[in-house]
Amino acid sequence: MSAAINHAEQLSKLLKKISARGVKDQSLGFDPIDQFVYSSLLWDSTHAKAATAFKRIKAATVDYNDFRVGSYEEIIAILGERYPRCSHRAERLRASLNDIYSREHAVSLESLKQTGKREARAYLDSLRGAIPFVTARVMLIGLDAHAIPIDERTHALLVAEQVIEEGVDIPKAIGILERAVKAADSRTTHDKLQSWSERNGKAGGASKSTKSATNPNATRKKTGGKKAATRQPKGRAKSAP
Repeated sequence: MSAAINHAEQLSKLLKKISARGVKDQSLGFDPIDQFVYSSLLWDSTHAKAATAFKRIKAATVDYNDFRVGSYEEIIAILGERYPRCSHRAERLRASLNDIYSREHAVSLESLKQTGKREARAYLDSLRGAIPFVTARVMLIGLDAHAIPIDERTHALLVAEQVIEEGVDIPKAIGILERAVKAADSRTTHDKLQSWSERNGKAGGASKSTKSATNPNATRKKTGGKKAATRQPKGRAKSAP
């Protein structure tokens, strides 16, 4: 039987070897809903790609309500069919924004600023299409809470570096890392892990060494290879679908 991993020690060793080189996070200062959308784009992708896709969303739609009522194919077209995990990402993001609308009667997460951190995290985790990386990142960057976001690609790299045991899923791995990192070091740790993952992992999925499956709350079959429809100009009616 192999010895248990000392997570804090292994993570500390790793963080000493890597840096936040190349991190160009353009989401600083975003409000929680902007941070939610940006983090959804960053999941298993890169800051460069996320920033470009975020600008496309802003340019192609009036607001997030306009975006959420768009068809699945229109959202694919905005992100770009070659965007990492485009189909899966579009499905989850659309599901989450619609769930937020049904709860808030607006596409906004301003209410989370008025609640406790534990309640805010439970709210985000309970959204349809919720992704642990996105939940943790909104808490960390959007709500200034202690959190360590990791996605499938970063998770696979951490397993390969023996920071996390193989077989430990992402939600549990996030909890392990949060216990191993001081709250004051959360942001620096995230920046380092994200930069390291972007440089060494396989964009759009698991790392080159290991694959880790997601646990979607909803699934959707990909379209039959047909090109997504071009997004219509701004001005879509803002009524619920």
